[in-house]
Amino acid sequence: MMTNHNNPFLIESIPRLYLRTALPIIVVFLVNGVYNLVNAFFVGRYLGEAALSAITLVFPAQMLIFAFATLFSSGMASILARRIGARDLVGANRLFSNVHILVLSLFGLLGLVYALVGHHALHYLIGDLPEITALGEAYISILVYCSPILGILVLNTDALRSEGRVKFMSSVMLLSALLNTLLDTLFIAKWGLGIAAAAYATVLAQVVSLGLITTYRMRGKALLSLNFADIRSLPRHLAEVFPLGIPMSLSHIGVALAVGVVNHALMVWSLDNYQTLAGAYGIVLRLMTFAILPLIGISVSLQTILGNNYGAKLHERVDATFRFGLQLVFIYCVVLEVIILLGSGAIASLFVTEGTMATEATRIARFVVAAFVLFGPVLIVSSYFQAIGQAKQAIVLSLAKNYLFLWPLVMALPLLEGEPGIWMSFPAADVMAGALALLVFRRYSSRTGVSSSIPAAQ
Repeated sequence: MMTNHNNPFLIESIPRLYLRTALPIIVVFLVNGVYNLVNAFFVGRYLGEAALSAITLVFPAQMLIFAFATLFSSGMASILARRIGARDLVGANRLFSNVHILVLSLFGLLGLVYALVGHHALHYLIGDLPEITALGEAYISILVYCSPILGILVLNTDALRSEGRVKFMSSVMLLSALLNTLLDTLFIAKWGLGIAAAAYATVLAQVVSLGLITTYRMRGKALLSLNFADIRSLPRHLAEVFPLGIPMSLSHIGVALAVGVVNHALMVWSLDNYQTLAGAYGIVLRLMTFAILPLIGISVSLQTILGNNYGAKLHERVDATFRFGLQLVFIYCVVLEVIILLGSGAIASLFVTEGTMATEATRIARFVVAAFVLFGPVLIVSSYFQAIGQAKQAIVLSLAKNYLFLWPLVMALPLLEGEPGIWMSFPAADVMAGALALLVFRRYSSRTGVSSSIPAAQ
């Protein structure tokens, strides 16, 4: 039986816990991000700008797949961390097993829906561009039909970090990223197999990762294992994980829909330059997605540390975990904003050989990153509420930027500024989301006594 004395989340210093827990998680997230960057690099370099524009225009569908993957896994992870902190391993095992059934059911339904309406949905999403539509469909259909693999993989990686097995998890995912790069090199650069090969490379790398994790669990090296003897508790577990999984899932759905809104706005305000701008936005989108991954890793680490301490009722450590997380992400955001402002042009030129798209990507990036320093703190505040089981506040803050602010701004600002107004919407939405996060947290802290200052954690 686990006690407070052998649970490191309850006794080690907060900075050391972040270092030990967040770094491997960040590696895992960066490895996942490498999939998109590597695919975009090989597609842009070897298959051309039309192919790069195609995978950008189907990116909303790809984000929806990942959103569905996190719907149950992120809610499960929040509960697992608290149950492991409270030494309820039996309950944690039952939850872990039943969520597998939920994930497989969800992705089976997703595949069926795509088979029925996927072609028409892609035509509506991309518009009257037959070549790009065909390229996009060849890429995304593979990812949709193989999405159960991703769903189970995400579930198991979230479970492993709740169990404290982040070193193994990060090693497996690093190996997966290297394999994905090798397969892209062979399939696209050497053998010229086309855009579908990029999707196959990703799926094969995921299969290897899942196989290694399954073997690890079968050998009894993890706390949790599969046991479907308590399937009758499935409805209860669904009711537990679904509300807590909504914030993370809807945040990814919000990104998908925001990308779709931006793509539509480009068709309205810059149709003549649509393909170039869509490809340029795709470069910026992937760079920013990759840059955000360490922040998500820190927030996930916060949920794990904070959830264990909250389950053990160590409220001073809960507050210290939160404050240190805010400090950490603020510093990261400042450094990253400076790097992107100064180096976006050189980075963009890596993906395409034609200068116009790289130039446009540089211009777009400087708008998008202008208020990025506020993104991290908003994410941490939202993760704090999710970790302590306050789903309402977590949902509001997770959805605010994309649902409440970015969409209306993308539609409204071009009326005043034309095509540049699309990109001005991003920093404006960050500012509004930051103001809302401050308001929500101060209101909560005034009721509960949580400190709203940010002193150094001890």
